[in-house]
Amino acid sequence: MKSLAVLLFLSLTAISCSNSQVMSVKELENLINDNLKPGDPAEKIEAFLGAQGWPYSYDDLVRRYQSHYPDGDVNKPYLIKAVAIWIYVDESKSFQRVVVEEVYTG
Repeated sequence: MKSLAVLLFLSLTAISCSNSQVMSVKELENLINDNLKPGDPAEKIEAFLGAQGWPYSYDDLVRRYQSHYPDGDVNKPYLIKAVAIWIYVDESKSFQRVVVEEVYTG
């Protein structure tokens, strides 16, 4: 009985997540720019990315944080679409600007 309840909960969670609103590139840019301002430190950038649940890494060679926002197209399962997020920083890892672009693989 307990396993049935867990299965039901996971099924309902999956259904509710699949109906969630997908943000556009512009909406993502606005979200980031509303929360991060030029000069914000690395701690604030990392806290923001973590709070969004977006996986990220830092590339020291180009001084940027890299993340992505999944945006799959169910009508084209062979084509994987995502939104790349690049947060550029200065030498002290303070926020400078953000670039958000759609990328495809497939």
